Amino acid sequence: MYLSFDIDVIDSGFVPGTGWPEPGGLLPREALALVRGCAEGGLSGMEIVECSPPYDWAEQTSLISARIVLDTLASLVRVRRLGNKAATRRPDAWGPYPGDEPRDPSQNYPAGHFPLRREGRSTPDSL
Repeated sequence: MYLSFDIDVIDSGFVPGTGWPEPGGLLPREALALVRGCAEGGLSGMEIVECSPPYDWAEQTSLISARIVLDTLASLVRVRRLGNKAATRRPDAWGPYPGDEPRDPSQNYPAGHFPLRREGRSTPDSL
């Protein structure tokens, strides 16, 4: 099943950033319950439509859209239709890799990425 969720089905008080606000629409909890129920049967894909960033002055519509995607994925994981296969090719895909040198734990950025200093540009050699 392919899920196409039209965000303007939710009441306009909760999602102002849509092209066609719907007064008297669903509450966010009702919409999330509906999406969770649809996702339990399995999905081949999904989309969220009718989000209009110029009208989304408080980013509420974006946040509810993200929550819909998150709850859909969580429902698929819960019913074991997503994420139930173990990694077979690279079990160490997230690192650390066996040949990696120990890194300084005070540095919270990935290897090869260096932050810019406020005084000017920094290069890997100047750090």
